[in-house]
Amino acid sequence: MNNEIKVSVFVISYNHKAFLKECLDSILAQKTTFEFEVLVHDDASIDGSQEMINEYSKKHSNLVAILQAENQYSKGIKPFSILKSTAKGDYIAWCEGDDFWGDEHKLQKQFDFMEANPEYSLCYHNSNVVDENSSTIRDSKVPDNHKVDYSKKLLQKGKISIPTQTSFFISSFELPPYYSNVVNEDIFIFIILGSYGKGKYLSSIMSSSYRVHDGGVWSKVDKVKTYKHLINTYKNISKYYYSSKQLYMALYFFMRKLKLQLRLLKSCH
Repeated sequence: MNNEIKVSVFVISYNHKAFLKECLDSILAQKTTFEFEVLVHDDASIDGSQEMINEYSKKHSNLVAILQAENQYSKGIKPFSILKSTAKGDYIAWCEGDDFWGDEHKLQKQFDFMEANPEYSLCYHNSNVVDENSSTIRDSKVPDNHKVDYSKKLLQKGKISIPTQTSFFISSFELPPYYSNVVNEDIFIFIILGSYGKGKYLSSIMSSSYRVHDGGVWSKVDKVKTYKHLINTYKNISKYYYSSKQLYMALYFFMRKLKLQLRLLKSCH
C-alpha cells in the first residue's frame, strides 16, 4: 500500500454525539488499497462529542481531531474551509457527523472511477433517509430523474440533486471569498466544481444514509427560510461568476434569485 494519502474524508460535527459512532465506524470500516485520512471537525459541541472524537483519535492513527473551544460557524468561518486548508488528499469525501455510509467499498469505487476519468470533478451515488434510530423513512433521497451523469453545464447551473454524504470530488478547486456568506455550502461547492469537470452517478455503490432528527440543521427549516437561504446562495454564485467574467452564468443566477424572491413574496401574502 502506498503511504501517500489519496483521500481526505471530512466529518463535520456539532452536537452529534448520539450519532457519531455510527458515522465514524462506517468510515473507518472502508476497505481501500490506498491511504485515507479522516478529518473530524467539531464546532464547540456541548454534548460530549469532543470526548468521543478524542477517544477515536487515540485508537485510529488516520483520524485527526480538530476540536474548537469556540464556535467558528457563528463567526462566519465554515468548518469545510478549515478542513480544506489542512487536507492532504487528492480527493475529498464528505459526511456530516449525523449521517453514515452503507458500503465498505464506497471510497475505493469512487477513487477508482475518478482516477480513470480525469474529465470528471465529482462523483456521487444514492442515499436513503433514516430517522434518529436509523430506521428507513425513505428508500431514496435522490429523485429517479437525478440518478444521472451531469454535464459541466448542468453542474454549473445547479440543476442537481447530490446528497452531501455520497459526494466524492477533487480537492484542487479554489473556494472563492463569497463562499463564507453562503448557508447552502454543499450546493455552492458542487456548482463551483462544474467549472472543473463533469459529475458521475455511480449506481454500484450501496446507499449512504441521511438522517432526519430534531437537532439536524435542515430537519426543521421552514419553507420561508429555505427560500431565503437559496436566494442568498444564488446571489453569491452570481457574484462568483461575475468576478470570473462568466457573464452569462452571472445573469442566469441573478434571474434565478429574482424568481425566488418573487415566489417568496407571493408565499408571504
